[in-house]
Amino acid sequence: LAALISNFTYHLMQVIFLYIKFRFFPYDFRILIVILIALITYLLSLLLPELPNFIADIIVRSSLMTIVFGTLIIVLKVSSDIETVKNSIIMRVNSFIKRK
Repeated sequence: LAALISNFTYHLMQVIFLYIKFRFFPYDFRILIVILIALITYLLSLLLPELPNFIADIIVRSSLMTIVFGTLIIVLKVSSDIETVKNSIIMRVNSFIKRK
């Protein structure tokens, strides 16, 4: 908890400094969407029952959380970088399918 508070305070001070000194705010509203998606993913992970095998539990939970988080990020088009990668992958798959 102490590390969270100190890390948050440090980054908050950086943002305040940038805004006061340069009138630059490094974030936009999309960061709120990402935080909301992460919160939703976390809350959904709490609903998953625990598996008796610890390793299987880790694999299943992390896979499901990755799928939920990744799908929401892609569907809501939060990041232009991710959108570019997605389009590149789609183009590669399409060209691979057309070759066969």
